[in-house]
Amino acid sequence: MDRTLQAQAATVIRESPVSDRYYLHLRRNGGFIEDPEGVVLADIATARARAVLAGREILAAQLIAGEPIDELEITICDARGIEVANLGFSEFVSLSRH
Repeated sequence: MDRTLQAQAATVIRESPVSDRYYLHLRRNGGFIEDPEGVVLADIATARARAVLAGREILAAQLIAGEPIDELEITICDARGIEVANLGFSEFVSLSRH
């Protein structure tokens, strides 16, 4: 392989984002729903964004169904099972403060 091509390939590999598997576990109404599969994402910031979106979708479904809004938490764990973030209601909903 051409040395220039090798150098370019090495640069691409070094600059490629490292992906990890994150698990978004759900806690609501005193229960726990484990995410058995997880999802491969670039980093914890992306995992947090995914969790916020999931939390908003769950709350929206409750509102549409006319159900009361209950306690909701999403715990993000990495591939080793270590908790890296815990998001609650305030991360899913923006309340206007006038």
